[in-house]
Amino acid sequence: MTTWVEQIERRARLIHNEIAVWRSRASELGFDADVACARFYETLDQLYSGDLPLAKAKDNSDLLLHVEGRAVEDAPRISLVSSLFNNVKGQVRDLTKAISGILPDRRVTVQQIDLGLSGLAKGSLFVGFSVPLPRERGGHENLLGEQDPLFKATKDALRIINAVSHSVEFADEQEAPHKLAEVVDDPRVRDAALVAVRRIAPSGKTGVSRIGVTSASDMRGPAVLTPYLRSQIGRMLERPVESKERMEFVGIVREIDLDAKRFELRGIADQQIHDIRCAYGAVKNLQPRGLLDARVRVQGVVERRADEAPRLMSADYIELLSAPTNEQSTPLDMNRPKG
Repeated sequence: MTTWVEQIERRARLIHNEIAVWRSRASELGFDADVACARFYETLDQLYSGDLPLAKAKDNSDLLLHVEGRAVEDAPRISLVSSLFNNVKGQVRDLTKAISGILPDRRVTVQQIDLGLSGLAKGSLFVGFSVPLPRERGGHENLLGEQDPLFKATKDALRIINAVSHSVEFADEQEAPHKLAEVVDDPRVRDAALVAVRRIAPSGKTGVSRIGVTSASDMRGPAVLTPYLRSQIGRMLERPVESKERMEFVGIVREIDLDAKRFELRGIADQQIHDIRCAYGAVKNLQPRGLLDARVRVQGVVERRADEAPRLMSADYIELLSAPTNEQSTPLDMNRPKG
C-alpha cells in the first residue's frame, strides 16, 4: 500500500519535472525562469512545510486527531496540547483494560500505556498517537515483542476509538447501537469505547469546535467529533443495554468511574463469570463512592458476547452486603481531564 509520504514525494517529483520544463522554455523565450516557475515553487513550499509533516504523522500514527477551533487558530497553547494528550492517554488506558481479559486484577496505570506523539500546528493542530514496541519501554527488552498482551490491547484500543468514531458520526441514536455491534462485538468493550470517544469529543468550552479522527490504515475521511455528537453519545450511554434478559450477581466493586456511572464487578460469587461491567445510572439515591471495594448484590438487564458470556449490565438495583475492605483504592475519574 502506498504511504502518505510516498504520495507527497510523487507529487513533488511531478512538480520538479514541471519546473524543469518551464525553466527550459523560459530560457528559450528569454523570460525570467524564477518568475515563470513561481507558482510551482509556492506549491513545493506548501508540500514540504505543510503536507509532508502531516503525511509523516499519518503514516506513523495508529490514531490521528485533527483539532479545529479558535484555540488552535494561531499557535496552540502548550496547556491545550498537554491536556489533549493526557485525556487521550487516560481514555486509551481505560479502554485497554476493558479489551485485555488477562489483566483484570492488575492496576494498569497511565504510565504503562506508552504512546508516541507527533503533531503540527498551522491554523489547526494535528496530533498523532502510536504505540511503541514493548522493548522500547524503559530501555528493557521485552521478548514477547508485538505479542505482548498490553501492546496488542493498546493497539486495539486506538483502532477501536477510530472505528467507533466513524460508526457514531452519522448514525442516529436508534440505529447507532446496531452499527456499533457490527464494529465491536464485545458489549463491555463497546461501552468503554463509547465512553472514550465521548470524552475525546470537544465539549465546546475550551475553544475546540471539532476533532477529526482517523488512522494511517484508514482510507476514509476523518470522522468528525463535535459538541453535539458528544451530547448524543452521552444520551446513548444512558441506555447501554437493549436486552430484556435479567440477571443477578454478587461480587466486589473494584473500580468506579463516577462521571460515566460505571463500575467493574469482580470476585463474583459461585464463579458464574470472572467479571462484568455495570452501568448504575438507573439506580436512584445511590452513594457510589461508598461502593468502592464493597461487596454488593446487583440486579439488572445484561448483554452477552457472541460466546454467551454476560459482559455488560444496566443495573437497576444495588444492595450493599459488606463495607469496603481496601481504603487505598480511588475512583478512576478523580483526576481525569474533562475535555
